[in-house]
Amino acid sequence: MRENNLIEFRIKIVSIIDELGRRGQVNYPKRGLSIDIGNEKIKIIDYIRNKDNIKIGHSILLDTPENAISDGVINGVTDIGDVISAALREKGIKTKDVIFTVASSKIITREVDLPDLPVKKLNTLIRMNADEYFPVNLAEYTLDYRIIDRLDLGDGMQAKVNLVAALSSLMDGYVALAESLKLRVRGIDYSGNSIINFASHLDMDDTYMLLDLGSDSTMVTVMSKKVVKFNRNLVYGTKVINTSIQNHFGVDIKEAMKIAADQSLLNHEPEANDFLSNDVSSALNQILNGVARLMDYYASRNKESIEHIYIVGGGTGINGIAQYIERYFNMTCTVLSNNPRVIASDDSYVKNSVYYTNCIGAIYSEMNLLPIHILNKDKLRVSKRLKLELALLAFALVAVAVYLPFMGLRNLEKEKESLLAEIEEKQIAEVVLDEYNQTMTSLVFHESIMITSSSTTEIMADLLEKMEAEIPTSVSYLTMNNSEQGILISCIASDKLTMVNFITILKNMTLNDVPVFSQVYVPSFSEVEGSTAGNSYYAFSIACDYVIQEVE
Repeated sequence: MRENNLIEFRIKIVSIIDELGRRGQVNYPKRGLSIDIGNEKIKIIDYIRNKDNIKIGHSILLDTPENAISDGVINGVTDIGDVISAALREKGIKTKDVIFTVASSKIITREVDLPDLPVKKLNTLIRMNADEYFPVNLAEYTLDYRIIDRLDLGDGMQAKVNLVAALSSLMDGYVALAESLKLRVRGIDYSGNSIINFASHLDMDDTYMLLDLGSDSTMVTVMSKKVVKFNRNLVYGTKVINTSIQNHFGVDIKEAMKIAADQSLLNHEPEANDFLSNDVSSALNQILNGVARLMDYYASRNKESIEHIYIVGGGTGINGIAQYIERYFNMTCTVLSNNPRVIASDDSYVKNSVYYTNCIGAIYSEMNLLPIHILNKDKLRVSKRLKLELALLAFALVAVAVYLPFMGLRNLEKEKESLLAEIEEKQIAEVVLDEYNQTMTSLVFHESIMITSSSTTEIMADLLEKMEAEIPTSVSYLTMNNSEQGILISCIASDKLTMVNFITILKNMTLNDVPVFSQVYVPSFSEVEGSTAGNSYYAFSIACDYVIQEVE
């Protein structure tokens, strides 16, 4: 039990740090490089953004070094770095800020419906329940989200939220690549989010499906009136087509792609095809069968019918692919090569615009999967961050001491006892350190919560809203660990009196005129010296036991 609590605590510490640094810092640079590294091609644009308009100074399309990347994981930092560095020198590009867009099965997405809360409350709610959405060790992942739609259900607004969790070690490769190029990495976007951003900035209000035909995967997105209705990634792409051509002619991947572009190898009539055409057509049918299943899934849950298909990505270079898809689905299919919001000064972009879809979309992104310690690396507010980091470190130490008493942190215990004595003298709050003897009865309370509310999320939303209104402005609560017995809140306060006032507020808190907590006490606290003399903070945790309600 104690080990499980410690694991949960460590996860929460990661989310605390993430929460402090991430929200409000996701704006990508208005000028920089946007890079998309695929298995076959590296796409680079040198851009300037002015509101929704993007001006491209240079666009670069390179062959990816063999075996340098697999499933989004960069295996050859040096190989890729050498290729990109040479291209930047040749073009005379001096830009130092860079963003990446990444496609990988190591990036997990979930779509959830939540109350439409203010940003701060929604952040807290998502991070409190993150382990329910993602059954992984969240300490190894970077978490972010975007609101993709808002719905009025009659009894209140609801937000449709797309959650994204990316393996941090995956992102480390892109950070290392940027460092090898002497570039400042400012953001990392998920390719699925990039394609949504690209589509939402097009001047198209109809309902259409956008297929991003990549080498290893196919991104399927349905848009209606510039709002995303569906976004899924198929784990197979046009690589199977090029592999068939390679095997038939005994050529490398570059030559196979040229053959696919020059020769007409797609045919709907199997009996009229030679052996190679059968292989190529069958490989494309495998992709389109997967797309068809996703279309059926979309149609079963949405009333807006798909009216048109657009295709982008390297797969659009296959001879006759648009006509083949059009006949397969009996629906018009067009290669999407024009974007009125993009102005390019070089002919290379115009010729190869279908390759740069994700690069363009990433520029608009409000999501950033860059690990937080890198995201904050160049921030100027160093002293403020140092205070928070010191406070969090102190809180981590004392919280571990609570779960692992045998560590014997005597000095912290003395400070804790001093604070408890002061609280008792002022008769403001009671400190209770009784053993938890109400484990079984807590189930009764949990059932009563479920009876009075359709979900625990709604209870927490109400509680967060009330705390937001009543919390002293000089208290920052970092996270809550919610359970059936109660909640454990970690906080930072400017002084002891503020801390005591906050305890009093929690002790007297009610919902619908019913007391929320039966006991409020302080398991741990620590005074942390600030970066300037005489300036200190208090990092502490507050345990609140729910009132046990009788269920008739």
